[in-house]
This record gives sequence, C-alpha cells and structure tokens, in this order.
Amino acid sequence: VFSLDLVSKAMLGILSVVAIRYMSESQYATYTFALAVAAVVSQMLSASFNRVYLLAYQTLRLSTEGASLLGLQLFIIAILTLIGLPFAFKLKGVYWLVFTLAVATCLSEFAKTFYQQQLRFTRYSLVELVRSVIFFGSSIALIWAVGFNLSAWHLLCVQTVAMILV
Repeated sequence: VFSLDLVSKAMLGILSVVAIRYMSESQYATYTFALAVAAVVSQMLSASFNRVYLLAYQTLRLSTEGASLLGLQLFIIAILTLIGLPFAFKLKGVYWLVFTLAVATCLSEFAKTFYQQQLRFTRYSLVELVRSVIFFGSSIALIWAVGFNLSAWHLLCVQTVAMILV
C-alpha cells in the first residue's frame, strides 16, 4: 500500500511541476483554486460517509444498502453546487468541471473504501495508482499537444476522466 501510494504521489508531484512550467500564472491559479474547492467538498463528504461505511458496515446492513451512502454524498454535492452558483465567476469558467471533479473524487474514494472494507488492500492501492498513471500519461500527452497553451480546464477534464475510468 505504502509503495504504490508513494509512486502515485511522485507522479502527481512531477506533473505539478510540469504544469507550473506550461501554464500561465492565472491558469495555474485557477487550476489550484478549482482543485482546492473540489477537494474540500469531496473529501469532507467522503471522509465522513466512508468512515460510517467502514465502521457500521454490518450494523447498518450496508452490504445491501451501501450505495445509499454514496448517493447521499452525490446529492449533497449537487446541492452545494447549486448554492455556490452565485460564486461561479470566481472559478473563471471551470465551475462545472469542479462539480464534476468532486463527483468523480467521491466515486473514486468510495471504490477505495469498498476495497478497504473487504481487506483487499492491493486493489485499494491500485485504484489510486491506476488513476495517477492515467492522469499522468494523459496530461503529458496533452502538454505535448498544446504546449504553453495549457489551461486549467484541460487538466481538470483529464483528472476527472481518469477518476471516472478507474
């Protein structure tokens, strides 16, 4: 688990440095702000609900109703997205991508939690590693294609697709 997580984080770190090189300052600022918003929303929900899934799996009969916790997370993200609409201008055209990324992150985190609950730690680690490999490879290909015209929406799209694929 540790080794695969370390490899995953190293790829994401390298990609961050490359993105700094190929994005304008304003695009990189938009990208990091969008990531922060998506992370706060999705991690706040995932950390809470997925912990309930792990700790109350048998008590709440989540073996048959576990998807209801995921559905509730996605519903809350939708409500928060609607509440945040007046502030959409702060994200400079990537507001809906932030919403999509938050949804994809919740899906990815739920998959990892599912494997963690089943004590399938290799699969748990592979979710993150495969996501990172897809994101890293696709982003490098994208940077090669667009060069210094790399925008925040490019990387947000690639990251969202990588999470959904996994």
